[in-house]
Amino acid sequence: MFLVNTGLPSSIHLLDLSGRVALVTGASGGLGAHFAHVLDQAGATVAIAGRNRTKLGHTASGLSNRTLSVELDVQSDPSITVAVGSVVNALGPINILVNNAGITHSARFTGIEKEIWSEIMETNLHGMYRLSQLVSRHMLENQKPGCIVNIASILGMQPGFGQAAYSVSKAGVIQLTKSMAMELGTKGIRVNALCPGYFKTDMNREYLDSDAGVEYIEKTPAGRTGLLHELNIPLLMLVSDAGSFLNGAVIPVDGGHLVQSL
Repeated sequence: MFLVNTGLPSSIHLLDLSGRVALVTGASGGLGAHFAHVLDQAGATVAIAGRNRTKLGHTASGLSNRTLSVELDVQSDPSITVAVGSVVNALGPINILVNNAGITHSARFTGIEKEIWSEIMETNLHGMYRLSQLVSRHMLENQKPGCIVNIASILGMQPGFGQAAYSVSKAGVIQLTKSMAMELGTKGIRVNALCPGYFKTDMNREYLDSDAGVEYIEKTPAGRTGLLHELNIPLLMLVSDAGSFLNGAVIPVDGGHLVQSL
């Protein structure tokens, strides 16, 4: 079989992020740390951000020497301003933003404390809005195209018992993504949402390793949790030229969890 040379860029070339600056929040561990590694391996210069400087150091130790670590609390406007300024001053204009910072708390609706509800919304949704607004303004001022990926969840597409606050925050992330995409797309900034299903991280490991968690996952179509590398191509597609016509997309990566029969 002979391959025809069409003159079009190869798929591998389209995924190359060389020369681009990426900021990943919530990169102290879990999905954020993994996303940072993926972008680094694709050639991007990666700034990793989080509240814990020590944990950020652990993430940075596995990355190239292009990496910059910055402390960032997405609940704090001054922290956001300082962090973004530090990245721009050290690495140059930001081309890619991966909004991964998030927290969760399991409680039935009637038992959710007001303080917990507020903290989840402040971190998962309000912080994402504030950081995205500042970074998108920065992209517009530099008159360069950019990509923003908001990490949502399948729980933002369909609720789960005991996850009312988290589900509402992630549903807000999805609607925020669509609104941003509509307004920023004409200005060369693509905004999409990645919605992971159940991937084992420190945030959910205790539940997924419990008898109840194992039983629950076994009943899903895939019968297992996701493997971190199964998020690699979906992420790279959204931040690279391979996804240049994707804007406002909401992509679940869940092994078919959302489509199981009622």
